[in-house]
Amino acid sequence: NDQGDFRVMPCIVRRAGCARKTVKIVGTNLAQTVVPGQITVGKAFALHAEENFVTHIFDACLLSSARTGACAALAMELLAPCRRSVAVWGAGRVGYYAAFYAASLKGVDRVSLADSIPGRAGQASRLLSRQVPGVEFSAQALEETGTCDVLVLATTSAKPICSPPGPGACLIVSLGADMDTQHELDPAWAGIADIFVDGEDCLRFGDLAAWLERGLIEQSAPVPMLSLLRHPPASGPGRTRLFVSTGSALLDNLTIGYILDSEPKAQ
Repeated sequence: NDQGDFRVMPCIVRRAGCARKTVKIVGTNLAQTVVPGQITVGKAFALHAEENFVTHIFDACLLSSARTGACAALAMELLAPCRRSVAVWGAGRVGYYAAFYAASLKGVDRVSLADSIPGRAGQASRLLSRQVPGVEFSAQALEETGTCDVLVLATTSAKPICSPPGPGACLIVSLGADMDTQHELDPAWAGIADIFVDGEDCLRFGDLAAWLERGLIEQSAPVPMLSLLRHPPASGPGRTRLFVSTGSALLDNLTIGYILDSEPKAQ
């Protein structure tokens, strides 16, 4: 319903005779009464490959936000032929991480942030300016967004907020429409843009689920991230590209694996 959702997201990745098992138990917290400021609540667990006991526990809010931001940046790297200017609508945790990782890419000169909560975009912009000094960050009202190369939507909007032609971006990244009552993209995009997704589960939620139900897109139309990694599309001018992320158990697993593999080993 319109109060959020609840998901159990298991995944096993097998390679070279070993396995990584993860499970994320997560909810969407729209009320934010008991836990203010966190749209995602819950925990993610890494399990022992053979004996299945929990070896590590992660805060789902930070894990999901960072993973989603990294996923958005990867989409920019693969899909945006030009990314000098990036606009981010939504300066919460997901918007912050999307801006942070975007600014870490080569070719990004400017990142602007906008948010419906007064002061939040400015706070995020000042923090990012200290963390990534080589990139220009600014805060502005949503309606003040000028022409940009990439637009990132990281909101909790219940209705579409981006209609064609948008701010002229070659790539629009939608991160916030991850449940049935949330929407960021106008259905008019369905017939005029190429669609890419973090995984096939994206068709079960938000904008893409609504478009599929209305017959605006085919089940096979969106290109999943793994296919995109194997066969990046040719760069150059063309139709607007949409990248939609609603959350992926596989990307959670890979992110947890990256964190654990980066841990200093005990001597």
